[in-house]
Amino acid sequence: MVAIKVFRVDSIPSNINYKLLINSALNEQFMIYHDLSESETLMLATSELVASLHNSIPGLSVSEKYKSFNLSSMRYLSIYTKNNQQPLWDIYNILKGHSSGLFVSFCPSNYKHVKKTKDRIADFMSREEIRVTKSIIPLDKRSSGSIQSDLYYGYDSRMANTSLLEMLSESLFLNGTSYKVAMIIESYLDEHLFTYLKSKLKVIYQCEIHPMWIEKLWKIAIDKDAIPFSQEASSSLLSFSESTIKELVINSPAKISKAGIFIGTRMLGGVSETNDKICIPIPTLNLGVIITGVPGTGKTFAAMNIVEQVLRAGMRNIAVISPTSEWGNIASECGMNLVRISDPALSLNLFGCSDANVSRFYENLAMLIANSCNAGPYTNPLEKCLLSAFHKCYSEALDPDPTELYEQIEEAIIEQHGKRSNAGVKYTKHGENIRSALESIRLLIMKRQFAYNGGTKIKDLLKNGVIFDLSGASNSTKPLFYSLILNQIYSYAEQFDELGDGALRMLICAEEAHLVFGKAKKSAPSVDLGQRMQDFRKRGICMMLVTHNVTDIDDTLRRLCQIKMYFRQNSDIAKYAANDLIFSEKDFTEVADKLKTLGQRICALNHINQIGTSKNPTSSIFMKASEQNHTQAPMPSLANNESRNKTTIVSLFKADGSPAACFKAEVRYVHEVLFSGYTDEAGHIKSNAILDGKKCELIIYGEKRKDNRLFYIIGGEESIIKLNC
Repeated sequence: MVAIKVFRVDSIPSNINYKLLINSALNEQFMIYHDLSESETLMLATSELVASLHNSIPGLSVSEKYKSFNLSSMRYLSIYTKNNQQPLWDIYNILKGHSSGLFVSFCPSNYKHVKKTKDRIADFMSREEIRVTKSIIPLDKRSSGSIQSDLYYGYDSRMANTSLLEMLSESLFLNGTSYKVAMIIESYLDEHLFTYLKSKLKVIYQCEIHPMWIEKLWKIAIDKDAIPFSQEASSSLLSFSESTIKELVINSPAKISKAGIFIGTRMLGGVSETNDKICIPIPTLNLGVIITGVPGTGKTFAAMNIVEQVLRAGMRNIAVISPTSEWGNIASECGMNLVRISDPALSLNLFGCSDANVSRFYENLAMLIANSCNAGPYTNPLEKCLLSAFHKCYSEALDPDPTELYEQIEEAIIEQHGKRSNAGVKYTKHGENIRSALESIRLLIMKRQFAYNGGTKIKDLLKNGVIFDLSGASNSTKPLFYSLILNQIYSYAEQFDELGDGALRMLICAEEAHLVFGKAKKSAPSVDLGQRMQDFRKRGICMMLVTHNVTDIDDTLRRLCQIKMYFRQNSDIAKYAANDLIFSEKDFTEVADKLKTLGQRICALNHINQIGTSKNPTSSIFMKASEQNHTQAPMPSLANNESRNKTTIVSLFKADGSPAACFKAEVRYVHEVLFSGYTDEAGHIKSNAILDGKKCELIIYGEKRKDNRLFYIIGGEESIIKLNC
């Protein structure tokens, strides 16, 4: 007994080849059931046949389903199609919601049955032939003649039989490979459905059957006589519900790498999963990687997989900048350094220069900061102010105090865009806008983690791999952190020589890279990175950019990245992503449509094959990225930032030595008021808000403005000040 199962057809290729489906059936019996009430298509077949169809036809997807059929009374129809078009293509539009169902039975036939059917039809047609002679008398009656012709009764029937003979001859030419095709209507009284079928098909004969169960129906289909259809004619009786998902199938033959780091498995035609593993040779990562996709498609996990496998291959010089805390578990599992920007226990040196090329360091720093401060049309004037300030500071010390840096920047702004007077400083319009754009830097150096010129150096963290978690930073300061960290990484990367083309020496991964490189078309950081990426290949450095949309990154940078992983794209930019990939030109529209609807963890891939020392591109393919099970690492307990500062005490005395009680005072650090109030009865000012060791301004207010006095104090220390009053 054949084990018959019922499968629901979930999806088919959008450009399905019905003849290929018939050929892939390998001359095995199967049935198509059109459930009109549920508007779906079912298939009755063996599991082996379904597996064969699934492997042969990318995009065809089925799933097992329990279905109870009404088999008590049915009408069996031996039919033949009147043309080669799909006669049932509109069955769901005409009879949608109808209570009946319709079986289309495909039973394998053989050479003997085809030959017998052909001889029977040929004999029938020969007996219909009649020869007629007709006399012709001209109008002038001077001569006469006659015409002999063959007439055929039932001209339409004759044409159909002629077509049928041609089809049977085709089957005989293919050694009798054919199917007996029959229609079986679920309800015998369904005249509406029967009338529709007769308008589309030629019914050879019909009879009533009572199979009761599906196995008996299967056996009846084998035993009953029916017209044997060639493979091409059989395919014309295949049709699927309009509710069946239409999968875009894009065939792109490409060689896939078998050696290197495993990134995923090949999707046949972009729709069917395979066990073909895709690997990327580690040295090819030097050619640049870009990963894009809308949120939730798996791009971050794809980047994590690459980083983790590079780590396990023994390469530790890895830097990851992430605006989220998703990478925390990678750090703990692989022994990398984890730097959480929001951790008050952190002390990170973001301005220290350890590079011999100091001028290159601060020039890059000025360019990156200027573009991250959202200065708009004042970006170039801001960069010039920063260059002037950095030149003075880094000429005196490679590790300047951040407060001194800010003061020098203020001085440079006054020098270039302001004027001092007795009433203070008056800035030009440029100056006011530049000072406003520097607010993020001022807020940054007010935090203990970044206020000191000492602390941990990023170059030391890079030696064992480091992940910078910026989840605790505000959206306005994230671009600034990106710029400061990237400049430190760039400085470290320049220590490598230019003999690293055949090996990976360092990997830099920037998540949400558009925060730095997506500000504007041909922005300074993008142009700078484009030049660096050409140099990175020779130094053995991989730059990996991760963004939400392909257009977040300048097209010049995208072209430089030769390894591309494009997950699902937004509808309005999918065409730009398709243009970056290496598919056939005729498939451009289909590829763009495909990129709009890719499932989770599925992406289009451009990769590089390596044979010996030769690195060669291949055609793009679709891939299912390897699955990662990393979960978010627990956040460490955060200490109170203020409790880390010592109490700053200032004692004020008058000229006669008595306490200066009830004097109004303010303490400022980089123009921020940390204390405002009055001295107590003992003339004391006490505050825990002042950073230890930082130089602050103390202003003692008099009755008039000219009586105000300015002093300097050091945070965390006790100061004694005498007033001349």
